[in-house]
Amino acid sequence: MIYRLIVTFLMAFSTLSLAAQKTPSDQILFRTIRAMKKAKSTEDYLPVKDSIQFLVNKHPDQWIYHYYAALTDVFQFNKYHENNVPNSDPNKAAEKKSLSDDYEAAEKSQTGQNLLTKALEKLSAAEKLSQDEEIYVLKAYILFLQFRYSPTQQYATYEKSITAAMEKARTLNPANPRLLYTDALLHYYGPEHVFGGVSSAHAKCQEAAYAFMTGNTERYPFMPNWGAYMLEKFMLEIGAPIPSRQ
Repeated sequence: MIYRLIVTFLMAFSTLSLAAQKTPSDQILFRTIRAMKKAKSTEDYLPVKDSIQFLVNKHPDQWIYHYYAALTDVFQFNKYHENNVPNSDPNKAAEKKSLSDDYEAAEKSQTGQNLLTKALEKLSAAEKLSQDEEIYVLKAYILFLQFRYSPTQQYATYEKSITAAMEKARTLNPANPRLLYTDALLHYYGPEHVFGGVSSAHAKCQEAAYAFMTGNTERYPFMPNWGAYMLEKFMLEIGAPIPSRQ
């Protein structure tokens, strides 16, 4: 199973990041990332956001803190929708219908959209400081979520922005596993005449899975490593074959 291979990678990431804790800020970031991964409710993200904001204020010229501030909003969004909006798990192949069909769900969706708007604002600060591939991957993922959980779900509204972020990330590293995961989501939830539908999404999932298993070298301390578990969960939901390393 891909999950076991991914766990091995995550353990390696944790070890490397632990070894990289050379400053008090490194230690705070390490503990904060661990807390973010363990969060089970939207409220659990509040102290995480406070810690990240402290680091942003202390190091406004370092993009990595702005990045994690945005990522925390994204994870909080995912948890909010998982807990509050029916059939809205971002990794679940739920029925493709507009959330506007249900007023209460649409109202909750707007609350989630506000989190995504804040995430893009924080990520913009990171983008002004760096051209790292992970910034554009996260940007594309956030824009996908905005499309997926907008009341109208009109892809054309987000197409230009999503395409620009995806192409920029591909230029920097076409094998980035989080980029490939986002691409798989787009192929499943995006217009079939643009992305190819379910069978195409299955193929993209396979690409992403192999990338997570083989190409996740940590290029710098605290390099983002999210997406592996989310991919596996998504593959199980849509019935995509999960590869194993030979």
